[in-house]
Amino acid sequence: MKAQESNNQEQFQVALLFDSLKEAKPVSDALRDIGVYAHLYTELDEFWVHINTQTPDLALVDVKKMSQGTLLLKNHPKAQSGDLSFAFYYSEETKFLTQSTFQFKHYGFIKKELELRGQVQSILKRFNEVLHAKDEVETLKERVQRLQLRSQRLVEDNEIAFNFNHQLEKLNQLVDRVGRFSSEKEYISQLITVFSEWDDVSEFGVYTLGQSGQKLVSPKAIRNKYNELPDLWLTRASEKGIDQFSQEMAHEVAFDLFNQNLRVVNIKARSEYPEIMILCQFNEDNLHQFNWDLLEERLSFRYMSFLMRTQSEESVTDTRTEVWNVLNYLDDIHFHQTQAKHKCVEIDLTNLVNVIKEKHGNRFYWKSFFQDFNSQLSEVLTGNFKVANFGVSSIATLIDNRYLEEDFAACKEFCLNFQYWRYFEDTAMMMNSTMYPKVKIIAPSSVNYLRQQQTQNTAAAQIPLETKVNRMKYRAPQLDA
Repeated sequence: MKAQESNNQEQFQVALLFDSLKEAKPVSDALRDIGVYAHLYTELDEFWVHINTQTPDLALVDVKKMSQGTLLLKNHPKAQSGDLSFAFYYSEETKFLTQSTFQFKHYGFIKKELELRGQVQSILKRFNEVLHAKDEVETLKERVQRLQLRSQRLVEDNEIAFNFNHQLEKLNQLVDRVGRFSSEKEYISQLITVFSEWDDVSEFGVYTLGQSGQKLVSPKAIRNKYNELPDLWLTRASEKGIDQFSQEMAHEVAFDLFNQNLRVVNIKARSEYPEIMILCQFNEDNLHQFNWDLLEERLSFRYMSFLMRTQSEESVTDTRTEVWNVLNYLDDIHFHQTQAKHKCVEIDLTNLVNVIKEKHGNRFYWKSFFQDFNSQLSEVLTGNFKVANFGVSSIATLIDNRYLEEDFAACKEFCLNFQYWRYFEDTAMMMNSTMYPKVKIIAPSSVNYLRQQQTQNTAAAQIPLETKVNRMKYRAPQLDA
């Protein structure tokens, strides 16, 4: 939050208008815990004068202080103009006074009887989001103004506008001719074809960065106007694309071959520097006011879209991971104090496994169970989560910290409501709560996780007797072949 990001919190000012110091102290302490120091006022007239001279970022007001004599807080000019942001404090005894706040555009209520720090953090977070949205609006307004000025200049000069549209149409046709492609190699090949057919190109060459990052490679191709440039070994490996030093080497080689009017089209998608350089000699007379930056942007966008599409396809099922990755992640937190973005939640299937072993005459369909259980568990969880099986009796789940409370509760409810009985060959059996998996949060340590497994494996199984019941027959799921 904004209040947390400030170095000394001096820029973020909170004013408290409360009936007494005793009433305000818990709220002040909650603010201080997150690094925000507030100014306290116990009288509305004193608060009224202060905000006239210096407006705080946020005012937390006890609903008992909405008026003083004939003085009404809602009548203050800064309250009416919306220049002052409010949140309100009330208790069970004073909740009827909240009606006096309905005319305010405020950031919410803080209830005395509930946990204060969480309520204060929620209000500050909401306040920060609104500020961020206002900043974005201002940024967009500035951008719109720039675009309007640019549009106005084009309208004022018809000749420039006509030439611009003509060159833009040429650029669009050029980019459209790149077409679709299924690999990086095919994209480069189509670029070479497009530039070789471009009437305004005299000759050109292409450089890409080799896989080692230490060599500039010119693709092999036989096309009209295309020159295969000599490969260039670099003095140092480049991990961020073709860096400035490597670009200068490429320019020197191209100058020797193309003599003059050298122009470079840089294409980049995932690196700081270009990943593809097209070095061309053009007939510049026909390209007056041609938008070279837009050409680079459009070609880079095509390339970037392809990379993002292929990466997203590869990561669609990337919620599954191996258990050793989970153990390694827990030790990174335990030994190196790595910032934890997940909490490890174990789904202990020991009770269910003990039932399966006890009822060994009643076949259990393992494959179908784990396919359905893992699939439905993935639908319950949100955010960036990972799931790993630890044998048949434990599932390690890394839950995104941002959704920990909701996902942990959803995970427990899912395990309680899952229809385990459907995966027994004889489905007419009663499953009670003692047979269901246990869901618990594990401290970040691989040793701790392994000790939990050892404890569970050596514990005596408490298995209830099988009880036959009259059950409506459901159509059995598609089980293991």
